[in-house]
Amino acid sequence: MIVKGFNKIFLTMTILLSTVSFTQYLSSSRSLAIGASGVITHDLSALDWNPAGLIRVNDWLLGISSYTLLQEEYVFNIQSVEIGKRIAQRHAFAIRYSPGKILDFVVPSTLTIYDSLGNNVTARYDRQVSYRQHYSLGYSYQIFDIFFVGASTKFYQSKVSDTKYSLDTSYNLQSQQLNYSDGEYLTDFGIIWEPLQHWSFGITLKNIIHFRGKGF
Repeated sequence: MIVKGFNKIFLTMTILLSTVSFTQYLSSSRSLAIGASGVITHDLSALDWNPAGLIRVNDWLLGISSYTLLQEEYVFNIQSVEIGKRIAQRHAFAIRYSPGKILDFVVPSTLTIYDSLGNNVTARYDRQVSYRQHYSLGYSYQIFDIFFVGASTKFYQSKVSDTKYSLDTSYNLQSQQLNYSDGEYLTDFGIIWEPLQHWSFGITLKNIIHFRGKGF
């Protein structure tokens, strides 16, 4: 009886450093649950999990993903377009445009007041919140044959549409639509170390640097 062992063993560590509550992760939830995906990436998904893995890109690499909404009519949408390139064996870069990375949801709310006759007046307003991650840029460098480092920057944008109610001088209820937006650049750093053929160790520091725009 022959028992075959694992082809390769991957160990990874991900550290999330962020004080920003509105930033959402808009990539694969499956890979997020599998921690070792940060080490075994051999394609442009390293932009999300561990940018040091971009060094495994061979020459040019182009990726396009799409999705279709099943409604009354089929709606074809581009999820992302990405391109990567390895240069002089020790350098690699990648850039991605992802118009489909959007998370929208609605927070329902109601406002109830009493008019001059004591009747209830209820107004419904929904707060609409939208998160977007459209742009990503990454770079990787092979310091030694078994040691790689990398960094990636992503641009997140959030939008909030809200309704404000107020009373004018005649005690009439007035409504006003308010729109807020904000953006932030978040930078990740990654390291991959392969001391043996069947062993890989990886560390990813998420959101280690962030630059926030003016908003809200």
